[in-house]
Amino acid sequence: MAEVLVDKNPVIKTVINKIDNVGSESQFRTFQYEVLAGPEDLNVRVSENNCTFEFDYSKVYWNSKLETEHRRLVEQFIPGEVVCDVMAGIGPFAIPAGKLGVFVWANDMNPESYKCLKQAVQKNKVRYHFKLSILCCPFFLTRCRSGTSCAHSVKMAVHLF
Repeated sequence: MAEVLVDKNPVIKTVINKIDNVGSESQFRTFQYEVLAGPEDLNVRVSENNCTFEFDYSKVYWNSKLETEHRRLVEQFIPGEVVCDVMAGIGPFAIPAGKLGVFVWANDMNPESYKCLKQAVQKNKVRYHFKLSILCCPFFLTRCRSGTSCAHSVKMAVHLF
């Protein structure tokens, strides 16, 4: 079946099977997998909410099924607000919020997610709306609550999927 998916869908290059539960083996919600068809290349480019993300699917958490939830949350933000994204990952909330004119404090502990988030900030041209960090959540939340870098009110956008 995996070979048929690759043969019949020109945009699909690799088909994998997750062989453990997401997050059970890694604090960064990555997973073990086996390649069923195609090359073992999990570098992907995804477009969501008029933003582009590039990442290695084997090293970061991504779930395309959450696109509607990402959009729903971002639509609640008001330009000029400050949003603290505690576990930003590669930025599915943060990047669209930045495009909207929201100031984003984005954090992720996964070094690979942080790297991809920095690249997404540049690629999507929202760097003037961002402050990035790679901290554990309690330290990041303390920093957000103190509001030392911004005079705006802080609206917390905590997503724990």
